[in-house]
Amino acid sequence: MQPPPAFANAVGRQVVLTGATRGIGRALALELGRGGHRLAVCGRDRAALDAVAAEVRPQLVDATALDVSDAVRVDEWADKLMSGGFVPDLLVNNAGAINRPAAFWELSADEFDHVVSVNVLGVANVARAFLPGMLRARRGVLVNMSSGWGRFASPRVSAYCASKFAVEGLTKAIASELPAPLAAVAVSPGVIRTAMTEVVFERPQYEQLQRPDDWARRAAPFLLQLSRERNGESAAVPG
Repeated sequence: MQPPPAFANAVGRQVVLTGATRGIGRALALELGRGGHRLAVCGRDRAALDAVAAEVRPQLVDATALDVSDAVRVDEWADKLMSGGFVPDLLVNNAGAINRPAAFWELSADEFDHVVSVNVLGVANVARAFLPGMLRARRGVLVNMSSGWGRFASPRVSAYCASKFAVEGLTKAIASELPAPLAAVAVSPGVIRTAMTEVVFERPQYEQLQRPDDWARRAAPFLLQLSRERNGESAAVPG
């Protein structure tokens, strides 16, 4: 399928980004928009999503309110975008959740399952929905946001650790299946000052963490340069 003129004449790359309403997702959306890249974003908070959308126009192609753990809604979103010619050059699975700090046995099944649902099933849903179109187009890089806690374990964040270890394994498995020139890369963003890290870090330590906007200025060019050469890697945003 040939892309319609609006996409054929677009500046930069076509990027799909989940979890774009706050934290590093919001900062990355704004940075990519400033760079002239075409964006399709999603998040659960409609008001926050509209606020992001207002800041990234005219680069915004689509802003859809959805929960990535809802496979049906994710499929509908991907079908809408790709039927209009918007096949991502870069797909960033950023939406995430973290458990309250507690020992594993102190977490309820619902608390644990929520983190796994967003961080693992959500990543799988989005990748499953968009990869067929990327394969047909023979282009694109899938980035699944991981964490240092997906590569080593820490106490009181068992659900989050389990989910991010799963993201690492899933990404490597997908990478082993993708034909060139497509690629899948697990990326640790580093420790950023966000609502998620505020849950687990004490105030003095939290306030010394890097700000999302500063992070995004480094992260955007790093993510955009990822290619088949990094397929299957566990990478990290520099700095």
